[in-house]
Amino acid sequence: MSKTVMYLKWILDWRFLPFRFQMWLFGTATRIVEFLSAAGLLGFAVVFMCDQDKLYDYPIYYKFKTLPEAWVVGILLFAALAQGAAMLYKSARSNIISGWLLILGGNIWFLISVAFLAPYPPLNTGMILPPLMSFVCVLAGKNLMDYSITEESLKGKNGE
Repeated sequence: MSKTVMYLKWILDWRFLPFRFQMWLFGTATRIVEFLSAAGLLGFAVVFMCDQDKLYDYPIYYKFKTLPEAWVVGILLFAALAQGAAMLYKSARSNIISGWLLILGGNIWFLISVAFLAPYPPLNTGMILPPLMSFVCVLAGKNLMDYSITEESLKGKNGE
């Protein structure tokens, strides 16, 4: 592996931070990201369930109409509820599951951002928050999994 790739991996894995801050970042802070992602996806699901066809009258939501509404609501509800349920447990295995769910949520946020980018111009707020949530969720999910695997391997080496 080239040095450039190693340095990039070191930066994206946040390994340059002090260990105690990494513990907080991949523990408490990641739970906050999980909660915000789950709450946001649940909010989208409720809005799509309640407003149905009236929502598609707005130009920024027209791209959501390409999928059946039951699929959109079902996927959003599944991701939101799964992330919420995964937050309740705190073990290495549940952290890995939470990491995968955060990556899934990040991909859903990315698709939401693409749907909001489709009617450009004009600019709208949907072009800012979903891409940001996508990036944060994927980064937090990947690092939570890496951190959990590292923590488990250290426990195994120490005989705990």
